[in-house]
Amino acid sequence: MSYSFETKLAEVEYEIKMRRQVYPGSVAARRMSQSQADLKIAIMEEIASDYRRAIERREIKRQEPTSCDTSSATAAEGSAPSSE
Repeated sequence: MSYSFETKLAEVEYEIKMRRQVYPGSVAARRMSQSQADLKIAIMEEIASDYRRAIERREIKRQEPTSCDTSSATAAEGSAPSSE
């Protein structure tokens, strides 16, 4: 099964939130160092950023006219006065 970038981003953002809540306790209990906690959160934040960029690129690509898109040329031709 494949999930959308938006769904994956939401899950990564949730995971970042959870890590921010859980890791301070893990650091206090010496199950991990503060630098390990910071690194793990930073990696997840970078993954979230990657998904955001992918979503943005996809949205921009959808808005770009293709070389086959003649709607603007057709509209311009249709608005020209007829010589008939």
